[in-house]
Amino acid sequence: MAYLVAVDSGHGMETAGKRTPKLTQDLVINGQTVRRAGDEIHEKEWNKAVAEALMSALNRCGIDTVNVSPDTYDVALSTRVATANNAGADIYISEHYNAAKGVWWDGGYFVAFYSQYASEATKRLAAAVCAEQAKVVPWPSNGYVTDVSYGQGKLYVLRHTTMPAVLFETGFMDVWESATRMLDPAFVQEVAEAQCRGICNYFGVGYVAPDGSATAPAPEPEPKPEPELPPTIRKGSSGAWVKKLQELLLSLGYVLPRYGADGDYGDETYYSVRLFQEVNGLVVDGICGPKTWAALQNGGKGPTWPTLHKGDRGEFVRYMQYRLNYHRVAVDIDGIFGAKTQAGVILFQKAHCSMVDGIPGAETWGLLKGC
Repeated sequence: MAYLVAVDSGHGMETAGKRTPKLTQDLVINGQTVRRAGDEIHEKEWNKAVAEALMSALNRCGIDTVNVSPDTYDVALSTRVATANNAGADIYISEHYNAAKGVWWDGGYFVAFYSQYASEATKRLAAAVCAEQAKVVPWPSNGYVTDVSYGQGKLYVLRHTTMPAVLFETGFMDVWESATRMLDPAFVQEVAEAQCRGICNYFGVGYVAPDGSATAPAPEPEPKPEPELPPTIRKGSSGAWVKKLQELLLSLGYVLPRYGADGDYGDETYYSVRLFQEVNGLVVDGICGPKTWAALQNGGKGPTWPTLHKGDRGEFVRYMQYRLNYHRVAVDIDGIFGAKTQAGVILFQKAHCSMVDGIPGAETWGLLKGC
């Protein structure tokens, strides 16, 4: 029996945001300049190349394929799913390249997603392919997780397909090390062949290498236990997850001067979480839920302490007010820099600072953040 694999090359060339930051230098591969400094690489360039290489490899192994997004434009998610479902595909593979910040940063990893409600067959597919792909990807592998694990929400193609479906994020477009591999034909082929080997192992068919040599299918790896997902924690919580939250905040430059990473979610942690949420464009509620965890674990931004003035509003004002109260200067903690807050700043500066002007700048912030 011939198996049928639906292959999805994700997004379109012009889909908003699906590209690298502007390259900071020329990109040279095999002695050829393939992009100039200031250019971008579109995610579709990777997705389409690896999808086509995967289909070619699968066909070589006697496995049929259907391309559910063959063009360079963004094929509707419903169309991709309908094509796979109507074709009676046995599995669905979606190719992608991740992004976290939209500017260059250091980090990143390989990860695969499957539906939160996935079958055991889907988990076996994810395990089989990830086991092979992790061998050829030169950065850390986070393995395979549910589509809600990192707070990014439910993924349509994983929820509406009628066969086991896995979405692969091979690297990060905004991490130089992995972005510069997106146009490397050798890396494209390595990943495609690794995925093909994993799919062959899943189906229990022999893998045929590009040189024609055949390999018997390897035993399928046992699916790993479901990862323990970070819980939603809030003021009053305590324990190891709170300590993990505090350690992540400290690593990004937020301050917990009195208690540090002590595992107790008190005011010090609460106001730092609010500040983190503000800086990273999240809903500000002081509760560390899935989206806050995802931002913390995926290169969230640290604070840049601004000079504040009367009339300013927001979480930096609120945090300043909290720190004033900590230093026994009583002001309302409402996020509004009004006359009473300014009077409190002046009172604090008179006691601690060389400059008394009612404007919290670098010196005032430095002292406010301390014990």
